[in-house]
Amino acid sequence: MAIKDAHTEELIKETAKRVFFKEGRFHATTQEIADAAGVNRALIHYYFRSRDQLLEVIIKEGVLMMHLKLKSIVNSEVEFKDKIDRFLDILIEESLEFPYNETFIITEMNKNPNSKMLETLGCMKDEVVEVFAQYIRDEIEKGTIEAISPTHFMVNLMSLVAYPLVSKPLLSQVFKWDKQDFNQFMKERKEVILNLVFKK
Repeated sequence: MAIKDAHTEELIKETAKRVFFKEGRFHATTQEIADAAGVNRALIHYYFRSRDQLLEVIIKEGVLMMHLKLKSIVNSEVEFKDKIDRFLDILIEESLEFPYNETFIITEMNKNPNSKMLETLGCMKDEVVEVFAQYIRDEIEKGTIEAISPTHFMVNLMSLVAYPLVSKPLLSQVFKWDKQDFNQFMKERKEVILNLVFKK
């Protein structure tokens, strides 16, 4: 029996992430992933058994990594505005590296709402979300942000980052942007969002 090699396994995962989330090739097959990774297709089945299992692994790892980053921000000893500043940095950095991440996951959820590979997304509704919600309530009491439910605040925050990504083809056409223009726009979003969210 062959021994699994950690380097090959990681290569396959990183290639799949690039193909699905960076290049937006939503319907890429295991053969296409194997070709992009420079490996035999049988190796993908050996390490992950199927395309769906490979997806499940990379989505779980991505959610876990984001969860750890958010937990670090929530638990940091800085002002709430600085927490939001760091949160936006992470969202924007991630979105520029993997611009099709959210679109891919939403597409998969619409295609198969009961898919086991998406169950892991529920783990975000835990102490991180609850602690963050309390911070929002505290800031409303201090008067630094407008009165709003924590859920709406968090959804608004994510939407302000996500919408330009989903609408990139439309925005690029309307404003005659190339890739560099769009990336610059996204980097400017943080200050725009902070100014929208916090009172002067």
